[in-house]
Amino acid sequence: MAKIKGESIELKVLTESGVDEFNQPEHTEKWETIDNVLVSSPSESDIESTLTVYGARIKYTLCIPKGDTHDWLDTEVRLPNRGVFHTIGDIIEYTEENIPIALDWNRKVNLEQIKG
Repeated sequence: MAKIKGESIELKVLTESGVDEFNQPEHTEKWETIDNVLVSSPSESDIESTLTVYGARIKYTLCIPKGDTHDWLDTEVRLPNRGVFHTIGDIIEYTEENIPIALDWNRKVNLEQIKG
């Protein structure tokens, strides 16, 4: 039996680098490669509920590998040959112990397209 394998994507990561003259945090950004991410089409109910709640149409759903510690809320993601997207909505997290050992993912996030 073949094992399911995700693909490599890039995630924009912001790191606090100091404060400005108004004592507000300043950030530097860099793109980090995240391996073994499943990229799928969203379900019709996900599309409808996201459009109703956020006024945005989701294009893809990402399944995030177990053990990943990145912040996926309100950030950008680059998918190879598909463009740049923005994460939208809440992260859906499943109890890791309840995920079969053969599966490597326990979180989901939705994407809306922002750049082609």
